[in-house]
Amino acid sequence: MNKNSTWSQDLDEAILKGCQYSGSRAKGIKTFSASQLNASPLQNYLKMITEPKSKDSIGASELGTIFQLGIDEIFKDNPRYIVARRKELKLENGWTISGETDLIDLQEKVIIDFKVLSLGGFKNANKNLMYEGYNVNMAAYRLLNGEEYSTALSMFNKGGSAAKNNVYQHLELDLMSNEEVLQKFIDATNTIDEYLNSDKVPPECDNIWQYGKSNGKPSKCLLYCDYRDVCPAFSMPSQGTMDRNFINDLEPKKRKPKNPYAVETPVYDF
Repeated sequence: MNKNSTWSQDLDEAILKGCQYSGSRAKGIKTFSASQLNASPLQNYLKMITEPKSKDSIGASELGTIFQLGIDEIFKDNPRYIVARRKELKLENGWTISGETDLIDLQEKVIIDFKVLSLGGFKNANKNLMYEGYNVNMAAYRLLNGEEYSTALSMFNKGGSAAKNNVYQHLELDLMSNEEVLQKFIDATNTIDEYLNSDKVPPECDNIWQYGKSNGKPSKCLLYCDYRDVCPAFSMPSQGTMDRNFINDLEPKKRKPKNPYAVETPVYDF
């Protein structure tokens, strides 16, 4: 099959249009999402100073959105549940926290987040660490929706035969207090402001090589970051001092073109 045929291009365009982000990604808008709380200062900084790039391919975020659209359809007419509810909270420093929950069980007062995970991601989520990963995101959703809610993950394990019978699981999460997560938001947004008011750029992300590399570039950036085309750390990881002029001058078109015959088999968690 020719992946460049008209029907396949039209199909991809329709999927991308249907998966467009419902929140704000405009340059300079001081909105900080719940998911950004786990992102590095560099990623959050780049989001503020660069124009969002139109998506031209289907990746992890689109797969997650497709899954969420299915959840929306299943529960949309059930009065016990609320799907895709977005809430906001304004901070005194001028920022707005924003987050959209997958599903809320009104009867049992539970915020539920759906995840489709690799075998490794499934095991990591089950560690249920209060100050890491999904637990941080869910603490943010509880802050936005009310302290009367508990939170849980509904996880699908796509580990194949290695998953055996452990394919689907619910996990109630241990969360930090609302006061703690609110302070995390304040600290994270204040950090962005500090860099925006200076000529400095945040240091490169932690564990940039944790997923290995592809063609000399960190796989972590290739798979999980929307800002790699304007990121000096991606262009020259672990080299020299980054400054804003470098970001302004960096143009994706100057990069060596990607090998059109290369075959990639990324593993996404979303």
